[in-house]
Amino acid sequence: MKKIIAILLTFVLLLSLAACGGGEPDPNAGKYQGISAKALGMTMDMSEVYPGETWVELKSGGKGTVMLDGDDFPMKWTLDGEAITITIDGVDSVGRLADGVITVDLMDMGVEMTFLKEGAEMPAPEVTYNDAGYWEIVRMESEDPASAISEEDMAFVKSVGVLMYMELNADGTGALFMEEEMPLTWADGAISFPEENMTVSYTLENGEMKLDMIETVIVLRKGEKPEPVTSEMEQAGFTYFMEEGKPYAFVNRCADNKDLDTVGEATVVSYEIFESADGYEPLEGYEWRAVTIEIRFFDDNAWEYGIEGVTRSYEDYYHVKLLDDTAELIEETDTYDQYRYTIIHNGQEMDAYYFINYGTWSDWFSDGNGNHECTLTLVDEFLVPIGYDGCVVSIRNSRVEWPDGAYITDLDPDDFLLFRLN
Repeated sequence: MKKIIAILLTFVLLLSLAACGGGEPDPNAGKYQGISAKALGMTMDMSEVYPGETWVELKSGGKGTVMLDGDDFPMKWTLDGEAITITIDGVDSVGRLADGVITVDLMDMGVEMTFLKEGAEMPAPEVTYNDAGYWEIVRMESEDPASAISEEDMAFVKSVGVLMYMELNADGTGALFMEEEMPLTWADGAISFPEENMTVSYTLENGEMKLDMIETVIVLRKGEKPEPVTSEMEQAGFTYFMEEGKPYAFVNRCADNKDLDTVGEATVVSYEIFESADGYEPLEGYEWRAVTIEIRFFDDNAWEYGIEGVTRSYEDYYHVKLLDDTAELIEETDTYDQYRYTIIHNGQEMDAYYFINYGTWSDWFSDGNGNHECTLTLVDEFLVPIGYDGCVVSIRNSRVEWPDGAYITDLDPDDFLLFRLN
């Protein structure tokens, strides 16, 4: 009998010890490191928002710690399905806990934070690209009047050649064009700019996309991407253009002996784009494009027989015939002739201008070893709508004939040195 009682007491003791063991540990307990923070539609790395340590530790029994930018706070937590409530100083913050990821706006600060449990991996989001396409920027909305742009003003901005659109490709890549190109990656509802380390959200409403850029909302409408403008010069084989700072062999006829040529070097020594400068008056919606080309002559033929005037012409990369057929002399001075001509820019016919400067010759330079050299400096200037890149300067040997009524595209590209002001 005593033996039976002893066995029963042992069994009861084991049961009580099992009850005191607390059962299985809470699978949600652990430390969750700060990954990202989202506010005002923009998502950034947590380290960009809070450089100091930032994490959440859930402990069994509903207690824990929040470390925010290096400052720790005791907390309590409860879980109802996937809804987690974190209480700090009596303030409840309700978020979500699923697959080792906590998303919550702590203390209702307006910042949605994402925390990842140590040892876990971020679940791959379901990615769709339903909104792929060409999106034109139609206006900008802002509480600051200086940052807002109406549809009428935006149309004018685009008419003078400023790029204002966004392309979302079906593979999740793309770019935002606001005068300069900003590469991006995207999925429905969110666009990331890797170079800026920034992610912004967007919404679709009444056929418009609204891209939230904190202080400004960019409004876009989906449309058809314009077909690229066909270049008449490229179609005719004029595809090789001088590079700034690189010398190119240049042949020209001698002045005193038409049977002989002189060989020199032509170099684009400067190329500038500006809206105004000393001697260059501004014109609203237009910019100046100026190129300086130096041609050095240094062989014996040049020294002995002189150099005939270099022949040059002004071309339009896209519409050669349009420039030639519309150019008209509107001003003639002792140093330059000004011509006005027509271009097609962003689908519109617009005026453009070029200036024929007469060029300047240097004196002959002799180095004491019997070598002689002189330089012809040519400055060519265009006044064109902002962003227009179709201006071309050409120089050629003066012995190359240009038949009446012919266009440059009727001639041999090998007879020309070309510089495109793009």
